[in-house]
Amino acid sequence: MDSERAYSPEFKAKVVLEVIRERKSADQIYTDYGVPGDLLDRWTQELLGNAYLAFVSRESEFHRSRRIEELENLVGKLSRDLDTSSRALRFMSRVLSTRKAI
Repeated sequence: MDSERAYSPEFKAKVVLEVIRERKSADQIYTDYGVPGDLLDRWTQELLGNAYLAFVSRESEFHRSRRIEELENLVGKLSRDLDTSSRALRFMSRVLSTRKAI
């Protein structure tokens, strides 16, 4: 198979699980799917290194998205406050320069 080929995450998981469950050897995977051993090793390490993500609760995802929403709202508020302060500063500068001219 072409080394530039893009494999779907589902395919990668299926192939790695076949090796982990000892249903197929790395040689059989290569014969059946054309996935070289070094790539299979990389996928296996990636799966094992990120396996805990299967147990991350939806609740923590919810809290993370709520926190992002809160921070986006805060950025909007701070942006509006900065705009208001800039306008006030320009206005006060004009008032003071007018008074100095008098």
